[in-house]
Amino acid sequence: STKDAVSCAKCGELPNDVLILTCDHNLCLKCASCNLLHQNKKPQDRNSFQTVICELCKIATVLDPASATELLTMEHESEE
Repeated sequence: STKDAVSCAKCGELPNDVLILTCDHNLCLKCASCNLLHQNKKPQDRNSFQTVICELCKIATVLDPASATELLTMEHESEE
């Protein structure tokens, strides 16, 4: 199926779980989480908390708060 061939736009892996962006590119959850953390470090953008920027085309995808929180929490857990 086509879902099995979905690779991450950043790391190129073929993950089980991907975040499908507004632009139809995909990020694995680990890369999406890193991306979200990176956006969070830009204090000048008040809306960056829920925004993932596509690695390929730079189009922003705004997540709902629950998804954003889930991604950020997942990343912190894997760092320990």
